[in-house]
Amino acid sequence: MAAAIYPSDTKYEESRRVPFLVLQDRMRRALHQPETLVIIAGYSFGDAHLNELLFDAATRRERTEVAVFCYSTIPEVLAERALLTPNIQVLGGSEAIIGGVRAGWAPPENESPGIFEGDRFLLGDFRKLAEYLAKSASRESANGLRLRELLGAVVEHHDAGDGE
Repeated sequence: MAAAIYPSDTKYEESRRVPFLVLQDRMRRALHQPETLVIIAGYSFGDAHLNELLFDAATRRERTEVAVFCYSTIPEVLAERALLTPNIQVLGGSEAIIGGVRAGWAPPENESPGIFEGDRFLLGDFRKLAEYLAKSASRESANGLRLRELLGAVVEHHDAGDGE
């Protein structure tokens, strides 16, 4: 089953029905797990009931980190909370709020392709963020490389007719 709530005068009422109510409850429970990392991208912070879920979790769980990637300007409702709640980190194209401090980006000393272009932070663009995360996740750890070598040796040994 697929369901969507489109912008309308009845949007709030529709969001208080199943399956959205069940999904909000699941989100609330997930956000209240200790030491949770929440990454938010592509959300405008225009829904007060969802904002309250996020802000409440950040306030109650000080070791939970909320990282928000904004495509354009930082929404004021988000800025107000991030300035008061140090575990809400907000990263926008021209400025950021980190640890409750708001400031503009300084051009990075080292070239950071895909992350910065001049003094503009690019990861607020969902496509750029997805590309960055995909590249980050595809790196193999030293243990992963060693495991691949060992498995390769086993396969070669078996293919050579030395194993059964």
